[in-house]
Amino acid sequence: MNEHAELYIGIEIGGTKLQLVVGDKNATIIDRIRCQVQAHEGAEHIREQVQHGLDQLLKRHTIKAIGVGFGGPIDWQTGAIQLSHQVGGWENINLKHWLNEISGLPVAADNDANTAALGEAIIGQGKSIDKVFYITIGSGIGGGLVMNGSLYHGRVPGECEIGHIRLTKAGNTLEESCSGWAVNKKVAEIIAKEPGGILAQLAGQHRVPGAMLLQPALQKHDPMAFQLLHEIADDLAFALSHVVHLFNPGIIVLGGGLSLLGETLTKAIIERMPQYVMQALHPIPPVVVAGLTEDAVPAGALLLATQAPILSSPKKTNYNMKDFVSNYIAQQKAALEDLPVEEIEQLILTFQQALKNDSQIFVFGNGGSASNASHFVTDLGKSASDNCYRRFRCLSLNENLSWITAIGNDYAYEDIYLRQLENYARPGDLVMVLSVSGDSPNLVKAAQHCNKNGMHLIALTGGKKGRLASLANQCIVINSTHYGRVEDCQMHICHMICYAFIEEVSLQKEV
Repeated sequence: MNEHAELYIGIEIGGTKLQLVVGDKNATIIDRIRCQVQAHEGAEHIREQVQHGLDQLLKRHTIKAIGVGFGGPIDWQTGAIQLSHQVGGWENINLKHWLNEISGLPVAADNDANTAALGEAIIGQGKSIDKVFYITIGSGIGGGLVMNGSLYHGRVPGECEIGHIRLTKAGNTLEESCSGWAVNKKVAEIIAKEPGGILAQLAGQHRVPGAMLLQPALQKHDPMAFQLLHEIADDLAFALSHVVHLFNPGIIVLGGGLSLLGETLTKAIIERMPQYVMQALHPIPPVVVAGLTEDAVPAGALLLATQAPILSSPKKTNYNMKDFVSNYIAQQKAALEDLPVEEIEQLILTFQQALKNDSQIFVFGNGGSASNASHFVTDLGKSASDNCYRRFRCLSLNENLSWITAIGNDYAYEDIYLRQLENYARPGDLVMVLSVSGDSPNLVKAAQHCNKNGMHLIALTGGKKGRLASLANQCIVINSTHYGRVEDCQMHICHMICYAFIEEVSLQKEV
């Protein structure tokens, strides 16, 4: 690969695995991070894994944009996730906004089956064919259609949801019958009925999901495994006949874990499919296994990433203000719900102790955090103090404009809070610093002074924590790097401290 080639990150977020890759505009992969997804740990844990992986890759490479394939219905234009059918906690998260927030890069997002379809159509089995239908048969079942090199999109938040086609009017969906988890269940039922059978023997030898036992059982000519294969192939053939009737694509590509059965599966599908397809559309399209195998989604995500700068342009995007507002509220709610309740409780008790000791309290920050510091000191010094046995001796150090400009002009801007603390603060006093990045030099320098001179330091920081987190005696980390959301959460915490003294009788009396 040309060492000066532009590089992209492709991400696959599925029901059982997470992949982050680095590659070029042709989806040639040069670096990879792969993790298992534990569905019971929920979306928050997966987001932590994604953020950790991105941090590593961004340190190793210069990246132009990010593409992501998500395992569930998602608005490809705005990035708003509707839900994941396998993992809880993704509801109303805006994937594009979040990834842009933590990386600073343009982001393109789509459903994982669409993303894999793009990969197979451009560089996989369908690269010389105009109309490519892709079906992924993994933990769930999804589909994607690529026509003349472009993904087909219906109304948001999804299309080509072949996994939710019903096999009978009142019966199960294809996903309920043929997904990896459905096959696991069917294998378990066979083992329970035939504890001495080949599948049961293989299960005793290999601690793997039941679907992964099907291939070795077929190699051993297990009749129960062949019976199950034929049931799966028949259901898939019936579902894919609908695809032929609707789109009549040039090729049908099978991906996902079950596709690893290879020609054993495709041959069984091809044998059964003609009976379900009207004669006028014979011969049926070729049915093949994905050429990119496990790289279908990440490779497609790399190709998607090359479009991210275009899709991110306001002039090119069909921008929906209602979606923006809804997504903003949802992400603010998520940040608030993630606040550590016990740590905030301890913070309130620290202020109670400061009141008892008649300690001085100094609060400050930069920009929006400076406004929050002033707001907090106003509420603490007036309303909270009005309800307590003595008044809080509190001061916002970002209020004295004359002093701040004099220090900045005559010494250095980094000293604007340090030099005020040198005048005011004494050992045992309480200092609270508000910051989004946690790394502003003027805040860090003041925090270092507190460490050396016996003040109790509290820090409210954003998700990056910064140096303030390691310097503080108490640190509340707000799980976001978005300035608006972090500053809003700062004020929520400040209001909780104040209203604890305004509304909680036990805190209004001397201990």
